[in-house]
Amino acid sequence: MAPIPDPYREQARADLIANIENGTPSDWFNLSTYEELNDRTPTEAWRAGDHDAVELLIDQWYAEAEAHAERRRND
Repeated sequence: MAPIPDPYREQARADLIANIENGTPSDWFNLSTYEELNDRTPTEAWRAGDHDAVELLIDQWYAEAEAHAERRRND
């Protein structure tokens, strides 16, 4: 059975993508480059058309945040 979509998560993800698309160098997500994005910031990669890689990075951020929260709950 497929997981039930979370409308809040989908909206947060869409908002983050919009922020990345219009990002500036001082935005938190552009303070580092990422190997997954060929050593570019998310905004640089998005503007270069590498949308799939940026979306995979966002999914990774969410997975890491959820794993961290789960570890905290189990401490």
